[in-house]
Amino acid sequence: MIMKYCGLLLLINLIISCIGSKVRAGFTLVEMSIVLVIVGLIIGGILGGRELIEVSRSREVISEVNSFKTIINTFTDKYSYLPGDFPDATKNWSVTPAVLNGNGNGLVSYGFGSGEPYESRPAWRHLYLSGIYPIVMEGAYRNGSSNIGFWIGNNIPASSATKSDAGYAILSGMSGVYDPFYPTRGVENYILLASKAGSIALGNGALTPQMSISIDKKIDDGKADAGKMLIKDGRTIAGCVVDASVSPIVLDYTSDDAHCRIAFYF
Repeated sequence: MIMKYCGLLLLINLIISCIGSKVRAGFTLVEMSIVLVIVGLIIGGILGGRELIEVSRSREVISEVNSFKTIINTFTDKYSYLPGDFPDATKNWSVTPAVLNGNGNGLVSYGFGSGEPYESRPAWRHLYLSGIYPIVMEGAYRNGSSNIGFWIGNNIPASSATKSDAGYAILSGMSGVYDPFYPTRGVENYILLASKAGSIALGNGALTPQMSISIDKKIDDGKADAGKMLIKDGRTIAGCVVDASVSPIVLDYTSDDAHCRIAFYF
């Protein structure tokens, strides 16, 4: 955070130096007051502008999530199943590559573990093929014997309000390293907002701690580890949570880094 403001600090130091040299040369109190007002305006403008950007991005994330929830509900009303979990996908859409069926158990499974179907990766393709979601989704889930995982632009959409490598996945809680939300809420469906962590998992952060809690206060209970929106550290890059031993957990509000991943339950 200090590094991000080093340019501002250098500017302030330069102005102060100028003030000091000018005072020695006969700088008047009025001139000094004017310079200090200018410094204040510069600082206020930079910090205020940054806050406005954060507010705008927060609103955009909320808008995206609400839109996706509406799309999911529309699909469920039409087909009586969740996207990805739809067991009659192949009967409805004869396409190449072939679309995957779900098992119809009410959960959008990731495909992690023995016998668990690949449903989260084809979920957005179900939405696209239904005509409810307008952006083309291929829904790839494997490359030969390799697990593709989440692939932004292919089987999940990108987030337009956050990091360039962040996207939205639809899945359900499961035990294991890919889902840190599982112990808190158990097996439930949610929309995950996160960024890439390696080639498979969508496991690192997409939002700053301040933006994350701001969104939580607007749409949920304002608690990072409770309610219908949960906030967690990234899988391989921490920096979102500073104290997980208390409830509600404490986030690192001094950080401007996007290290928080979010689950929006529906």
